[in-house]
Amino acid sequence: MDKIKNYIEEGGKILTPSDQLLINTVRKSTGPCIELRECARNKCDRTMGKTAFLRATIEIGNICTNKCAYCGMSATNLNLHRYLIQEERILGILDDVVKLQIAQVHIVGGESCQYNAEMLARVVKYAVSNNLTVTLVLGERDRAFLTEMYQAGATRYILKFETS
Repeated sequence: MDKIKNYIEEGGKILTPSDQLLINTVRKSTGPCIELRECARNKCDRTMGKTAFLRATIEIGNICTNKCAYCGMSATNLNLHRYLIQEERILGILDDVVKLQIAQVHIVGGESCQYNAEMLARVVKYAVSNNLTVTLVLGERDRAFLTEMYQAGATRYILKFETS
């Protein structure tokens, strides 16, 4: 039990297989779990406080060339009205996000070459110049695109992919 509490307190260092086995065993028990949940909640409260963390998501378009079975943006979804928000509108939305005092923004869109890398880099730079942390979720992209977005100031890139 102390080993797991230390894991929580240290902020989640890599565990050995025997540590994982211990954690899984404790998860199945009832008594110690309450104590561990309390320990984890206290660590979370000390680290993040009692406030909610908000982020804004801007879906800049739903045009996608992929045919993922799980996704509503799939190219096979012929009933979906497709759109692509223009740069000026995205910048206006970012201004609204700043006014709402939200510090992080996810810029989301389908996987499509219609999202111009130069325009997206300008959007990211604008967001960062307004003290926003930027995460992009725009499908599979090549290394040059990812490098350009990183250099523009995006700090995260979420890549979703179908495994079925």
